[in-house]
Amino acid sequence: MANKERGETTLTVGDQTYTLRLNIDSICQMEAELDRSFGSIILELADPSEMRVATARALLWAALLEHHPVTVKEAGELMLKAGGVVKVLTVLSEAVKQSFPIETTAEGSANGRRPTRAVGIGRNS
Repeated sequence: MANKERGETTLTVGDQTYTLRLNIDSICQMEAELDRSFGSIILELADPSEMRVATARALLWAALLEHHPVTVKEAGELMLKAGGVVKVLTVLSEAVKQSFPIETTAEGSANGRRPTRAVGIGRNS
């Protein structure tokens, strides 16, 4: 069972439920697998129509690692069994939100002020 306080969510495939959680180690492994920054992966996730299948597979793989150590290939096979990329992206988006919650104010910014520039995403951050 997923523990939302620990940033976990679930993916159900048939009668099997998988607990997904991104942690620092799994993110580092995903970045190495894709040779891309986590920030660029999250930006791609924000627009699913632009999401590469390889990125979605690696993100699923990384989210599975803590509770269900699988290979990247096995993560791809699980993605197909789960109903494909689009269905899994919905769950992965929730996994990212659970793993890295951002508290917002009514105005929608993290600290009540409007950001003046993007911070912490990209190669120069």
